[in-house]
Amino acid sequence: RRIIMQDNMSEGLKLDEVVSEFSDETGIIGEETKVLGNIKTKGHVEVFGFVKGNIEAKGDVFVVGKVEGNIQCNKLHIGITSQNSNAAIGGILKGNAVCKDIVVAGTVAGDIIAHGKVGLTKKASVRGNLKAATMCMEIGAKLEGYAEIIG
Repeated sequence: RRIIMQDNMSEGLKLDEVVSEFSDETGIIGEETKVLGNIKTKGHVEVFGFVKGNIEAKGDVFVVGKVEGNIQCNKLHIGITSQNSNAAIGGILKGNAVCKDIVVAGTVAGDIIAHGKVGLTKKASVRGNLKAATMCMEIGAKLEGYAEIIG
């Protein structure tokens, strides 16, 4: 099941909070869509457009657009779509992330906490502190901040 939100970005979709109770759905924020408000779901979220607000998901979150807010989810993918996990196509997070696992192939300005693993691809640029149980950083990845292995 997929829920697709699209708008022409002139005004943006102004929402106090989008709440979804379905765990098998994927909410897609279209490329020309701006969401102003928080998103809370038991499913997955893919952001191709712009979200100004926090995202809380029981499933995975994919950001290839831009998010200004904090993200809490199972697995976070910055700069990677759900359809092609090998293609780094950008993506920006201006905020903090607390997730089980995080893969960055885009830009993050904020702190990252992963209870599992963090992976920074060669396209990653992170300005903030990292905390994770395990960490992998490809040659070419940029990190301005501290990295800490947590148990």
